[in-house]
This record gives sequence, C-alpha cells and structure tokens, in this order.
Amino acid sequence: MITNAGKEALARRAVGVEATAEFDYIGTGTGSSAAADTDTALESENNSNGAVRTQGIATYPENYKGRVVITLTITGNVTIREMGIFNAASGGTLLARGIFTEDQNYTAGQQVQITGDTNFTSS
Repeated sequence: MITNAGKEALARRAVGVEATAEFDYIGTGTGSSAAADTDTALESENNSNGAVRTQGIATYPENYKGRVVITLTITGNVTIREMGIFNAASGGTLLARGIFTEDQNYTAGQQVQITGDTNFTSS
C-alpha cells in the first residue's frame, strides 16, 4: 500500500518543491498489522542477521509501475513478515508497506530476493 507520506514526497519531488531522494531501499520486519496509508515506518524493522535495510535496483518495468529488487544474504535466524520501500538507508520516508500472509523464516547462508512493486493506477 502506498502511504500518505510517500504520496506527499512524490508530489513534492514532481514539482521541484523538495529534492526527495529516490525510493530505492527495501527494509523488512516482523510486524503483521495490516498495511495502512497512514503508516510512516515498518511495525518492527529487522536490523540484524543480514536482514537490514538495503539499497536495491530500481526499475520501471511497465506503465504505472515502479519496482525495487534487493537480495539479502542471511547470517542468522530471521523472520520476515512485512516489507517497505524507503528513500534512505535509515529513517527516511516510507513510500509503501506490504505484509506477507505468513511468516517467512530463513537461516544462515540463505539468500533472499525481495521485490517491491508500487502500482500507480486508479484501480
């Protein structure tokens, strides 16, 4: 879900009012509350065992869709239940937040690719 803060940052950037950084970081967490347009952060962001906020590769794969892809190398036990797209390595503005339907559990040595899509359509 695209957040109100994300919409505001994009609008300001579009008209040159604010030079907001690109939204090309993905953070993960363990929060399971439903995503809301009023979210400003992840519910419980991961910050260890390789599951730290990471700058990814941002693309525009099709009309009205932005995409950020990261790959994490897990160094210990990690649970991922939520993810968010940000414009900074820490702090910053949360563009969008999503929740997985169940916990995703990983152990040391695993690589995890996470794709964050933002759809800018009216439907």
